Amino acid sequence: MMSGTGYLWSDLRLNKDLLLVGMVMIDPVVEFIQVKHIDSFQTLRLLIYLQERPDQEASSQEFAERLHLGDTVLLDGIVRDLQRVGLLVRIDRCWKPRSLA
Repeated sequence: MMSGTGYLWSDLRLNKDLLLVGMVMIDPVVEFIQVKHIDSFQTLRLLIYLQERPDQEASSQEFAERLHLGDTVLLDGIVRDLQRVGLLVRIDRCWKPRSLA
């Protein structure tokens, strides 16, 4: 049985990679998403895409097409949000997750 913030403790075997919060186990990925306010699948997809391709260079339009985001308006908003919370930096023509910059 899943709760809104993770998995109920009774549904998981105890795992050192999980964080116990009260009666709820929260996976580190879920915790990251909550703490960093990743509020959409598209935002998470962009972060994963850039993490997997750290030297990728492209225009906003090219990234929007590769990630199937439609036009650049959505992508530009995601980039602004990620830069605002310190998760994304722009180096030359590359956007990089902060951990790779």
